[in-house]
Amino acid sequence: MRTVTGILYGLFVIHFLAFMVLNEWRVRKTIRFLESMEQLFEGEKYHRLLSVYRNTIINKFQLLPDQRHYPILYENKKFGEFIIRSKAIFRYLIFAALSTLIIASIFDALG
Repeated sequence: MRTVTGILYGLFVIHFLAFMVLNEWRVRKTIRFLESMEQLFEGEKYHRLLSVYRNTIINKFQLLPDQRHYPILYENKKFGEFIIRSKAIFRYLIFAALSTLIIASIFDALG
């Protein structure tokens, strides 16, 4: 039983670390997309959006730009594909990490 619990906690750690690494990649890729589309924005709106991902301490926790506020971004096919792929990957990682943590906790409680 201890071996199964250890494996499950290990899987949780692996999924959590993958989430953190891929989140860093997502932020950097978002910044690159924003930099490549600078000409599509009004000056202040662009700098405000870019500063959210560049200059804040909690930029790793920022979600992707909202389609309602920045519809011009979503007209770009590559950005749209990036959004869909990122959301799918993060949903999987969050589900896998949480489910392994819950199952490991149950096994741990059972002894």
